[in-house]
Amino acid sequence: MMIVLCSHLLLATPNVPSVTESAQWSDAMVLGGATAAYFTVHAQKDTFLNWEWSNTTTNLSFKQDTVPTRTFYVWSAALALAAGLESGSKEAIAVLQSFSVTGLATELLKYSFARPRPDFEDRMRIATDTNNEKLIRDAKLSLPSGHSSSAFGLALHTSLWLHRTACRRGWGQAVVVTGYMLPLALATGIGITRVSDHRHNTSDVIAGAAVGLGVSYGINRWQFGPMSTCTQP
Repeated sequence: MMIVLCSHLLLATPNVPSVTESAQWSDAMVLGGATAAYFTVHAQKDTFLNWEWSNTTTNLSFKQDTVPTRTFYVWSAALALAAGLESGSKEAIAVLQSFSVTGLATELLKYSFARPRPDFEDRMRIATDTNNEKLIRDAKLSLPSGHSSSAFGLALHTSLWLHRTACRRGWGQAVVVTGYMLPLALATGIGITRVSDHRHNTSDVIAGAAVGLGVSYGINRWQFGPMSTCTQP
C-alpha cells in the first residue's frame, strides 16, 4: 500500500529532478557492520543473561504469525529502491542502515533481557515433540518485539523520506500528514497482531516501537539533519 502511494505521488510530478547525493564509504561500513553483527547475534543459541521473570505470562497458546518476518525485508528493499531512484544512493543506504541497526539493537536487547514469550510453555511442548531447535531458541526472546521495532522503524523512515520528497517537490501539507499517518497506523496494526498472536506482551511491543522509532530518527537526523524546515538536499 505504501509503495503504491509513493509511486503515485512521484509519477504525478515527473519533471522535478531527483537528488543525486551519493553515499560515502563510511555509510557502507556502518551498514555492513550492523548487518554482520545482527546475524552474528541472531545465530546464538543461548541468551546472554538468564533473568528470573516470575511474574510474566507464559501459558498462552502457540499461534502462527499473522505478519511474517519476510514482510519487513520486502518493505525495506522496496523503500530503499524507491528512495534510491527518487533521491539518490544516500537515501537508499539510509533506509538499509535504519533497518539493520534497528535489527541489531533489538537482538542485543532480546538476548540480554531473555524474557519468556507469552506462549513459552506451549512453544516448549511443541518444540520437544517436534525437536524444533528454532522454537527453543526463540522461546526467551520476547523483549522487545522485533516485528514492532522493524515496523515502527520502517514506518518512521518512510514518513521522513516522504516529507523530504514533499519539500522538494512542493507537495501540500495534506500529503505530508498522510505520509506520517498511514505508515505509523500500519506499524500500530502490526504491533497489535504481536499481542493477539501471543508472541509478545504489550510492554514488549511498546519497547520495540521505542527502539525502532529511536534508531530511525537517529539515522535520519545524522544523515539529513532536522526536519523542521524544507532545506534538505
